Amino acid sequence: MTFNSKTKERIDWIDYAKALGVFLVIMGHTYKGYSFIGWIYSFHMPLFFFLSGITLKIEQISCKEFLKKRVKSLLIPYILYSIVYIMLEVIKSGLNGNMDETIKYFLRDAFWIRGQQATIGLWFLPLLFLVEVLLMVVYKGIRSKNLRAASVLFITAMGFLYADKIGKALPWGLDAALVVIFFLYAGYVFKQICLSSWMNGKQKDIFKYSIIGVGLLFANIIFNNYNMKLIGDNADMYSLRYGNEILYILSALAGIGFISIVLGYILKNVKSRFWRFMGRNTLHIYCLHGLALMFVRKVLNLYVIKEEDSLRVIGIDIVLSVCTFLLCFVVIWGAKYIGNIILSKVKEK
Repeated sequence: MTFNSKTKERIDWIDYAKALGVFLVIMGHTYKGYSFIGWIYSFHMPLFFFLSGITLKIEQISCKEFLKKRVKSLLIPYILYSIVYIMLEVIKSGLNGNMDETIKYFLRDAFWIRGQQATIGLWFLPLLFLVEVLLMVVYKGIRSKNLRAASVLFITAMGFLYADKIGKALPWGLDAALVVIFFLYAGYVFKQICLSSWMNGKQKDIFKYSIIGVGLLFANIIFNNYNMKLIGDNADMYSLRYGNEILYILSALAGIGFISIVLGYILKNVKSRFWRFMGRNTLHIYCLHGLALMFVRKVLNLYVIKEEDSLRVIGIDIVLSVCTFLLCFVVIWGAKYIGNIILSKVKEK
């Protein structure tokens, strides 16, 4: 997807940010209780929704066309990946002799609430679908910009209230959708108001943006550390654990701002086909990385590593994350390559 031929670097920046974000997701699912994971969880999921807001098209198309595109790009992959994982679980359960109960548990997690280790990334797809539809309803149903903003803030407040008072996961991540609509909306408004002028900033402004970026990083760390002290743990959207709502939003926005400045402005002239490819396939990486991580663990026999050997485990977790990321690249690139060969053969006939 591109905005126009003159703004290709914006898409590159968004792709790089998505690729970095999904790598941080993998690290977050790999690391075992280090303070670094708290920093990752302070902004990595809000970052995805902010970036999705930048690329989102609502007002330009009809509701029918919007839903058609989102079903095709989000729900169909979600269902297909779920079916694949269910088939794998059927084989595994049949070999272990406990097929019925395992499949029931797996079906519930895959299609209802949350995934197991292998399917942990699947919940993101219906969540993104729901929150985009929710924002579409706000934009199509309300003409006033101020009322739209107020509606988003109200929905977000209700999401935080639900997480605090009830705290039970809802189907397809609806509970999280009520909160992350704030970040999707922020990205959408950012695109409309200041993306073009910001991206066309002069090279001489790099020093100024570098100072701002460092300030945002420190703000993110300070807000998040204070919030973690209040929670007694790291913030986690998946577990409906936000802590202080204001601190959560401020730390997330500061983290988003830091990543956006570094990748979208300071390093905007750096080009990488690998990171662009990974950024454009983040949804597939989300769906595959749980299974890829399990495979890498098995291959490296990491279950024999002692948890108290912290330095060794940290190093191994980094290796795990990198190997999982690269394995996802190999699988996705290989699937696309084979698919292109098959399509070319079909066209020749």
